[in-house]
Amino acid sequence: KWLKTGKADKGIVAPDGLKKTLSLRLDKLHRRALRQGKKFLTLSEAQQHDVRKRLKRLRYLIEFAAPLFANHDVKTMTTALKPVQDALGGYNDELMALHAQRAAVEASPNAWFGVGWLAARKQSNAKRCLKAIKAFAELKPFWHR
Repeated sequence: KWLKTGKADKGIVAPDGLKKTLSLRLDKLHRRALRQGKKFLTLSEAQQHDVRKRLKRLRYLIEFAAPLFANHDVKTMTTALKPVQDALGGYNDELMALHAQRAAVEASPNAWFGVGWLAARKQSNAKRCLKAIKAFAELKPFWHR
């Protein structure tokens, strides 16, 4: 059926152990990302970026493992991950812009405006990230079912 429609109903039959192995890896990534993510406001910028990278790897692994699980469960999880990744991506983009503006201050004093504006947004953007992470953490992982 999946060849005709491109969709699997209830997951495909996989070699013994593959689903379990992927579930364990998904669990490890999920657990680590959320454990660190729940402390997002107290993390260094590098650690915050690590949270973002872990959640990206989690999404990639979910997409890789998707054929082994029910389509609806996978879709629910990837849909729930989108606002988290959007918040973290926006936060990271503004951090990079802040660093660029700071570097430009010596050559162009007008860059101070950008520094001030971006620095003022940093805390509220970090809180938006934490809120998104906590909302995602409420979802029970489909690989536990």
